[in-house]
Amino acid sequence: MIFFDIDNTLLDHDHAMVQGAAVFQQEFAEAFPISTQAFTARWVSLADQAYRRYLRGDLSLQEARIWRMRTLFQSVGADLAPADALGLAQHAIDTYSSHWRLYPDVRPCLERMTGLPLGIISNGHAQQQREKLEVFDLSDFFTIVCISSETGVAKPAPAVFTRACRLGGVSADACTYIGDQLETDARAAARAGMNGIWLNRQGAKAPPADLEQISVITSLDQLVYILVESRYLSVNRDL
Repeated sequence: MIFFDIDNTLLDHDHAMVQGAAVFQQEFAEAFPISTQAFTARWVSLADQAYRRYLRGDLSLQEARIWRMRTLFQSVGADLAPADALGLAQHAIDTYSSHWRLYPDVRPCLERMTGLPLGIISNGHAQQQREKLEVFDLSDFFTIVCISSETGVAKPAPAVFTRACRLGGVSADACTYIGDQLETDARAAARAGMNGIWLNRQGAKAPPADLEQISVITSLDQLVYILVESRYLSVNRDL
């Protein structure tokens, strides 16, 4: 079975974050009279911190959203009430989701794999992650969707990968996982017994030791060839 990550693998999460930050700063320009670059860096950093605290179980989803907005506004001396912070957090989510877009190599890749067992393993809130698949009519490509908020365990823990394999009725060594994070996706999948593939869209450098036992691609256009080389797919399959 072939499993995919969602954010920055299928969906251009970084683009949506940057565009959402720009919209938010424009709407609250008086509160944040700093450069777009500085505001975006703060926005992304706080979003990442809140997300990690949510994944670790330190904060509930609602608490993480409140913390993010209160911390953002506290940096400019404003103390938001929790209800106001939650309302602004929802607005931030709306601006983020309005800028979702797929990478251009996603649909052609999935269409070439029609008939193969495909699945999703993703960290995050299940409702939002499933919505990303539905908005772009991708849900029908995947027979298994395994998301951390539903499983109670998040990548890079091996348990989330083994659970997905169990749901698919397959062994880990018969599965491949493709994701944009070297450690959280590719290497974590390899440690769980899968064939880990790092989708290195940005051409980031990594020490050779970090690339042991995984494959590296820069586009999903290359995925079929990697799967053939790894003998997951037969060279006779018309892909």
